[in-house]
Amino acid sequence: MLDYQPMRRLLVFAYAFNRNSQVFSHQADIIEKLSQFFDQTIVVVADIGEVERGTYSSDFDSSDKIVVIEAIIDKSFSIQKNFETIFTLIRNFQQLKFESVFYFMTETSAAIFGLYFRIRRVRQVLWYAHAHLPKRLLFASLLMNKICSSTKGSIPIKQNKVILLGQMVDTNLFAYSPKPIFSSLSLVHFGRFDKSKNILILMKVVQKVEKRRPKTKLTLIGSPSSNHGLSYQREVLKQFEAELERGVIHILPAFKRSELPLQLKNYDIFVHAFQGSLDKTLVEATLMGMPTVTLNTEYLNEFGTWSEKKPRDFMSPEDFLENEIDLITSLDKSILFKELEKRYKTAKSKHSLDNWIRGITQVLIGN
Repeated sequence: MLDYQPMRRLLVFAYAFNRNSQVFSHQADIIEKLSQFFDQTIVVVADIGEVERGTYSSDFDSSDKIVVIEAIIDKSFSIQKNFETIFTLIRNFQQLKFESVFYFMTETSAAIFGLYFRIRRVRQVLWYAHAHLPKRLLFASLLMNKICSSTKGSIPIKQNKVILLGQMVDTNLFAYSPKPIFSSLSLVHFGRFDKSKNILILMKVVQKVEKRRPKTKLTLIGSPSSNHGLSYQREVLKQFEAELERGVIHILPAFKRSELPLQLKNYDIFVHAFQGSLDKTLVEATLMGMPTVTLNTEYLNEFGTWSEKKPRDFMSPEDFLENEIDLITSLDKSILFKELEKRYKTAKSKHSLDNWIRGITQVLIGN
């Protein structure tokens, strides 16, 4: 526990306060943990879950520990499109004293409200963990006191104000429970069924592996997050109708994050092809003791590969992933478990939620 007196009020801009959100369910839990270090936390979000809406006050004048305000801010960074929302929020902000403002992966809000809070001399901290560099992030970075991210490759700007805190994974939820791999090979991927996740590559991999190991199956857990994702899913599934009919590939909708660890225990290897910033799903699988096969450079740099080769050493991404799977399945159980334990310890020391909460709170306070 950190040794300091709780501050008066924290303002948080987040995407969701909704534990049923496929992408941002973790934000509600994390905001609740942060709120224990403040007298009051006011949360501004676009998505409020039905349960959360009925639990928390939505009144700026409330004295409740956590107040959740619904406000949709257009990502276009257009003052004109956001004028009414900006005006309403600032009118309410003026009545309150904030010790810190935390922008939880909401660089648009940081760009819009950053100057206002800078004039008020309120400490501002932005959490951003994505390889993409939008112009609004560059503008927002000039106004922030600190910018936090998970790893070096997860923040595309290079400034002295950048602080790396690792990922935020609940080690109690994703508990270490490795298991041996048998001849019937069960691969799994969990996460959004979107084009950026390169699901097509994973399906090509299982197609190749299954020809040599007829009992191999791939389960994809997750739903598209947009209409573009839905179109991508239809396009990909059409290419693999034969594998779907034979049961080589299974499609499951997204689970609640609290239910996910129990589901993952049914599978042998986590396969992954997203090539951007360090994906939290990779750390979650590693903490559970699941062998993890990925193209993600951030993960490979930190945890290594099974073959000691990199994706660039192979003809195609599919060849690299197939080779990694072959090596995992060929390992003696004792050697496999030793490597899984090594990766687990790295993940726990660098990417645990407890360490992240401790680090971000110190940044918000200004220590």
